[in-house]
Amino acid sequence: MAHQFPLTYWLSMLITFILIVLPFFFLFPLFDLGWWGLLIFIAMILIGLIYGLRQALKWYYNVFVVTDKRVIDIDQRGLFDRTVSAVPYQNIEDVSYRIKGVGQTIFRYGNVMVDTSSSSANLVVQKIRHPHVLQELISELRVEAREAGDERIQALKEFTEKLSIQEVKGLIKKLKKEERQEAVKEFFEEGDKD
Repeated sequence: MAHQFPLTYWLSMLITFILIVLPFFFLFPLFDLGWWGLLIFIAMILIGLIYGLRQALKWYYNVFVVTDKRVIDIDQRGLFDRTVSAVPYQNIEDVSYRIKGVGQTIFRYGNVMVDTSSSSANLVVQKIRHPHVLQELISELRVEAREAGDERIQALKEFTEKLSIQEVKGLIKKLKKEERQEAVKEFFEEGDKD
C-alpha cells in the first residue's frame, strides 16, 4: 500500500493549525462580545477540526494498492467522492516515475505513472515516497504475470488441440457458468462481511 508523502499536506496542516490556534489570540476581545464572541470562538475551532479531519481522511483513504494479481488505485477526492480503478498486470503497458523539482528531489518523493492498454484507465500515483521502488515492483510483477499467462496459453493450446470443436464449445460453456457462479458467491460473501 502506498500513501501520499505526508509532508505534501504541509499547507493543509498549517491552515488547520491556524484555524484552531487563532481564536485563542483573540480570546478576550471575542468574549467581550458576549454570546456572539463565544459562538465565533467555538465555530473557528470546529471549522479547524473539521477541516483537519477531512484532510486526514482524504490522505488515509487515497491509496495505491499492489496485489499479486492487479494494481488498485483508490482516489478519495472528498468525503463523499471516491474513485476506484483496478488494472490487472496483463493490461499494463508501461510503468514510469517522475521526480520533479527541488523539494521532490530533496525529500525523494514523486509520481508513478502506470500506462495501460485501455487509454481511459491510465493511473497516476501522486506524491509518494520513493517512487522508484514502486515502479520496480510493478514492473517485476508485470513480467511475472505475462510469463505465467504465456505458459497458461501454451498449455491451453496443447490441451485444446486434442479435443473436438464440440468438446471445446462445451468446455467453454461450462467454464463460463462456473465463473458466473463464483462471481455471485464472492459478491454475497463480500456483502456478508459488510
